[in-house]
Amino acid sequence: MVLPNTIPLLLGCGYDETVSLMLSNPDEHGMNIVRLSKICRVKITFTQPISFYLTSRKRLENVTEYIFPDFFYQGDVLYFKVKRGGRSGLPIPLDRIKSYDPVIESVDSFNSYEEFKKKFDLFFITEELIKQLYEEKSCQTGARYRPSDFRPISRAGKEALRIFLPRFKGVNNTDNTTYSEYKCADGNGTYYTCDGYYYGNGGSSTSRDIRVSHQMGFNRVHYSSEYHGCGNGRYGIIATRSTYLWLEDD
Repeated sequence: MVLPNTIPLLLGCGYDETVSLMLSNPDEHGMNIVRLSKICRVKITFTQPISFYLTSRKRLENVTEYIFPDFFYQGDVLYFKVKRGGRSGLPIPLDRIKSYDPVIESVDSFNSYEEFKKKFDLFFITEELIKQLYEEKSCQTGARYRPSDFRPISRAGKEALRIFLPRFKGVNNTDNTTYSEYKCADGNGTYYTCDGYYYGNGGSSTSRDIRVSHQMGFNRVHYSSEYHGCGNGRYGIIATRSTYLWLEDD
């Protein structure tokens, strides 16, 4: 394998550090496939026809090339994800890969700060924080935030938001009359929060406990979607009444 000669075309798309890392390490093909997938979809060409499962039920037969949305390493094994940002994947043998190429038209990035800012409603977040997020990298992917990191709020999430909104007056609000008062853990002082909850029924592995919350004085509204009765899940901040910015999973 060789590093694709189209990699330099990705410079200037908001991922220059990742692109420079690939150009500096042209022989790290497995890692470069992972790095490339954080920017765009990746077309893989195989050394010979290969069959593999896309999901536990869907199997592709005698494939010579395929466009994958995302990759990651676990130990010494390369895995592909069925969808970008998914929580699990399936192994793919590196020695069966002949070449890899970026799918340029699918570059997942913002062209400007103004484009990024349009993803937010200033009722839920301050402009100062939006500017900070635009410059930061995602804890989950290690890349700049991209359009695909803005996720739709689920039906359960919208129910939590419905409960939250009547008491919420905006991130710049200083009136705590609709907020709940709590004592600080050290016993010194108090703080005020506004919350909306939806509790899953635990009837399936997809059942979620949703929380939408704002602490007075904070510059964002938090969004969490945890497995029912568990402290693990997906975390982000509310962007609009229908979307949230995905920050990390745990």
